[in-house]
Amino acid sequence: MDTEKFGHDNCRELPDYQRQSVNFASSQSESPTSESPSSASPGLSSFSLQIDEENVGGTSTGRPIGIKKAKGKKKTEEENAIVIEEIREQNRQLSERLTKRNDDKQQNYHIQMLRAQTEAKKVDVAAKKVAVAEIREENRILLTNLNDVADPNLREFIRSEKKESCKNDLMS
Repeated sequence: MDTEKFGHDNCRELPDYQRQSVNFASSQSESPTSESPSSASPGLSSFSLQIDEENVGGTSTGRPIGIKKAKGKKKTEEENAIVIEEIREQNRQLSERLTKRNDDKQQNYHIQMLRAQTEAKKVDVAAKKVAVAEIREENRILLTNLNDVADPNLREFIRSEKKESCKNDLMS
């Protein structure tokens, strides 16, 4: 048989799972099937050559090649997914902060505009108060009876103010 031809020493050096693979291959070669090509030479044992994707590397490890890679790839994908999710969360938080900051700036701008408008109204009101005070003073002077004023200097001042007021009224 095959083990006699190749010797038992090779099997002893191989691990158990490889020895099982060799025994499996030799048991298949002892009972050739119509699907596997066999050697027609007399005196030589029949040996089938079956090449699968799993057995391309020569020796079988008991599980299909690529499991370790698949697990590594899956682990890497999981780690990447975690990192991507963390980045998304950080981006979401950053976006929220930027949106809040923008809203705060717009609100601050709106408040400053309202303050400026309020100050402008205050200035306008103050100007109107000054104008009203001037009109009151002018009316007081215009309504003053010069015959009631005893002081000649004050009487002359009131008369000149009345003349000036009339000139201003005519010009405006």
